[in-house]
Amino acid sequence: PFNHTGPGQTDRFFVPAMARQIVEGQRHGDRQLRSGNLAVRREMLDVRDVVGAYRLLAEHGAAGDVYQVCTGTSVALTDVVDRLLRLAGWPMTVVADPARMRPVDLPDVRGDPARLQRATGWAPRYGLDETLGDVIEDWRQRLVARRSS
Repeated sequence: PFNHTGPGQTDRFFVPAMARQIVEGQRHGDRQLRSGNLAVRREMLDVRDVVGAYRLLAEHGAAGDVYQVCTGTSVALTDVVDRLLRLAGWPMTVVADPARMRPVDLPDVRGDPARLQRATGWAPRYGLDETLGDVIEDWRQRLVARRSS
């Protein structure tokens, strides 16, 4: 699979790390969002769609064949951050954090889902905004639960 995300994912990954910062910023009145390189483009697939693809491959895939679980479309990480901020309803200024920069970062990473689609008929069910909104809501619930425990 290519980059995937969704509710429940650890904040060691890009989308939940940004969502957590945004939710915490909203709770504490912080207006700065620290990030790494946002100039790159990445596939963004909902983990629930990845699981669906795996299920279909288990039923219809050919043993030994290689399938790319992806959409074939990439999105700029700047766009992902803008969408997260819009969905959370909290404006923040993005600040580049050298500690979050990778020494090497490919400019655009995307795959080709054609073989997967031919073998299984798979198509993603979750749009990016739905996924990002679910991740924001997940972090709101997690941080409330941590505060009350």
